[in-house]
Amino acid sequence: MKNNDYVFICKNCGNTGLRPFTGNKDMSPCAICHSKNMQKLDLSVKEYLHMKRNKSLQEYITRLFPEESKSWESNLNQAQIEHESFKKKIESESTQDNYIPTCPICGSTSLSKITNTHKVGKMFMFGVFGMGENGKMWKCDHCGSRF
Repeated sequence: MKNNDYVFICKNCGNTGLRPFTGNKDMSPCAICHSKNMQKLDLSVKEYLHMKRNKSLQEYITRLFPEESKSWESNLNQAQIEHESFKKKIESESTQDNYIPTCPICGSTSLSKITNTHKVGKMFMFGVFGMGENGKMWKCDHCGSRF
């Protein structure tokens, strides 16, 4: 919480939050529905946090915006559902990105990693002639190719 933070409400979904006030032209979008239709509330940060803790913020917003608050509940619920499904999709994609290397010659996944210690030892023993594996990272346990 910084001194230049203000309380904002999204006029599309009713989401509230704190953010630095940079003027209306540079207003960042709502974190839930991505609308740029944000309005600064006449609440101090301290009052906002107190109301949020005591669960009286919703009451205050309903009194302040009686017409809009009726549609906000459904808009906010829909936006939160979309947000959660997007987060789940991102999480599932990140778990699917586990790359399993395969041998380009035989297609086997039975591989051994060529360690840096192995590379240095080979260079130490054979000099320049031992540098053949320096650009290689894997050795296939099936066909013996190095790549």
